[in-house]
Amino acid sequence: MGRLLVSLKVKSESDIVKQNKTIDDSDDYKKIMRFADKEYAEKVRNYNNEILYRRLVEILKSAVKSKEFDEAENVVEKIKGYKDADSLANLCKVKADIARKDEKYDFAIQHMHMENKTISNYEQAISLFKSLDGWKDSKEKIDECTRKIEECVEKDKELAQKLAAEQRKGRIARLIFLGAIIAVFILSTLYAIFIKPEVDYNSAIKLMETDSYAAMEAFIKLDGYEESEKKRSNVLKILYYLHMK
Repeated sequence: MGRLLVSLKVKSESDIVKQNKTIDDSDDYKKIMRFADKEYAEKVRNYNNEILYRRLVEILKSAVKSKEFDEAENVVEKIKGYKDADSLANLCKVKADIARKDEKYDFAIQHMHMENKTISNYEQAISLFKSLDGWKDSKEKIDECTRKIEECVEKDKELAQKLAAEQRKGRIARLIFLGAIIAVFILSTLYAIFIKPEVDYNSAIKLMETDSYAAMEAFIKLDGYEESEKKRSNVLKILYYLHMK
């Protein structure tokens, strides 16, 4: 024992339990367990058990998360039968189960309130709430998520209808634009074939009274339209007559 006290830097055996570090991994402890009589070995073993027991009590005072209760259960396994460790083992299991359910519940709530409210998020939340088997208000939350999914479906339907309407408007606008281009082309063609030659013909006839040379050029450009050839011959005769004077 002396060697163990020296390695632990304590003066007496009563000081062993005042430290937080367990002693069961010490070679000196192992030698005591091997060579000491049964009663003394049990006494030294209980020093280690007391250290673990105090650690267990401290863990249980502040434990909130399931992993903390899991740590407590691991400690309990090492000190079965010591003091009230067996009843604390049951307490650890109950609290660990509650902590796991609370953590799963909180995780499901996070899925419900994600910024990106999608059907997938609500479906995952429902799956988590169902696994809780009625814990807290999980059944009510399942109903709430179901309503949210229905709202999402309705919104998606409205969005799809809106997009379809916009696509129809776009197609109609393109058809109107194409129709306008075709109309302009047709009108331009009709003007070039039927209206412009008539306008130019009438203008050329008026020019015969004021400017024979301009009238001559105009009739030539008409390229045989109506009586343009005949009119051009008349203008040519007039010019010839004027030149002979």
